[in-house]
Amino acid sequence: MTNEDKLQLQLNRGSAAKQELEITKAAFEAVKKQYVDAWMQSDARDTAGREKVWVATTILSLVEKQLRQYVADGRVAETELKKIKKAGEKPTVADRVRASVPNSWL
Repeated sequence: MTNEDKLQLQLNRGSAAKQELEITKAAFEAVKKQYVDAWMQSDARDTAGREKVWVATTILSLVEKQLRQYVADGRVAETELKKIKKAGEKPTVADRVRASVPNSWL
């Protein structure tokens, strides 16, 4: 698999993660609220129950964080793919003329 293929996969995953986050944002917030409510209503001596809520909240946050990381990685991949594409393009006549003319003339 070439570097471009890997970047394209990263870009695709980032796009999918972005869509997923847009769709599930309300769900993440609702579930977090339910966990906080459960924690607030739990008995102070219910250590095991509170720890389960903490674990669940932590896992939910980690999933959301990973989706956000995929989105960020997709943005980086998009930038890299644009650079690769631009580097592979042949310069136009106008580009060659600009490169040969001193900046003071422009």
